[in-house]
Amino acid sequence: MLGIFIFAPIFNKFNKEFPEINLNLTELASKANQDAIHDNKLDIALAVNNSTHIDPNLCYTKIGSTELVFCVSKNNPLAKKEKITFREIGSYPIFLLKEDSLQYKIVIDYFKKYAINPNIRLLTDQIFTIKELLRFGDAGAFLFKQIAKESDDIVGIPIEEDTKLDIV
Repeated sequence: MLGIFIFAPIFNKFNKEFPEINLNLTELASKANQDAIHDNKLDIALAVNNSTHIDPNLCYTKIGSTELVFCVSKNNPLAKKEKITFREIGSYPIFLLKEDSLQYKIVIDYFKKYAINPNIRLLTDQIFTIKELLRFGDAGAFLFKQIAKESDDIVGIPIEEDTKLDIV
């Protein structure tokens, strides 16, 4: 998800300062990024994190922040809500990023906290797929607020529980 709204400005600035360096971009979820760093498959990673998922063996530098919002089609009755809780979402059908994403871990942890068995309709690693399905369906998804803001067809509802994340 970060690649959609934060990578391009970072890359452009880096490319201007270091035009002789060519990069090889690998797009992975946050957990997979951490694993790839440990396995020496990546030199540096752009990821999201929160205080409960810090790896003490890695060095982090905060470069921004975001938060997860619950996204639905603009035509969905939930789109009128100003805030929503995980309890309200309950067994509502949802799309999630795959298990190697921090988004998945945070969402599942909240569902477990409230003893909710989530109605996960689809796991994917493609944001485009989730956004397209949201536009045409009666399900929801947890996306970064910046992703929700860029789409006219999707409404991002702030979540009452703490879903703030550092971009590192």
